[in-house]
Amino acid sequence: IEQIKASTTTVSSRDPEYKAWHKEQKRQRALKEEDKKREKAARKKKAINDQRQVLDMLSKKETPEDKLKARTRRMKLLAATQALGDAPVQGKGFAQQQECQGAAETASAARGVRGKRARAKPKAKPKQKKGETLKEQGQRRQQNLKNAREIIQMRKNEKREKRG
Repeated sequence: IEQIKASTTTVSSRDPEYKAWHKEQKRQRALKEEDKKREKAARKKKAINDQRQVLDMLSKKETPEDKLKARTRRMKLLAATQALGDAPVQGKGFAQQQECQGAAETASAARGVRGKRARAKPKAKPKQKKGETLKEQGQRRQQNLKNAREIIQMRKNEKREKRG
């Protein structure tokens, strides 16, 4: 018993060395836990993505003919926009906003601005087009709002002139 007592040294929990060791163990455990959590999240994300891809594949089932059609459509659009002198960035291949469409959008925006409450704040939130960045969409929206406001102003002025 004496020998056993001699060989096993008791460590005080106040011992700085023990404290440091304990702290390190705690840190290691925390790191391991974090890694586990991260891996789990990554696995989950991957599973979701895989599932989404599979669903996309099932819903699309794109045949080579479809691809060809899409490509020809893109090429036609590209040709049309270049003819308009509004050539988009090469390689995007999607028609960027054309003048006629912009005008139509602003008209509809102005049309949507009737009634007292609506007049104070014209709303024109265009949908994001294919191959268009969010920034471009935002700029288009701003332009639409500006045009709508101008149209409203013009109408107000006309009314004022009619009244005399």
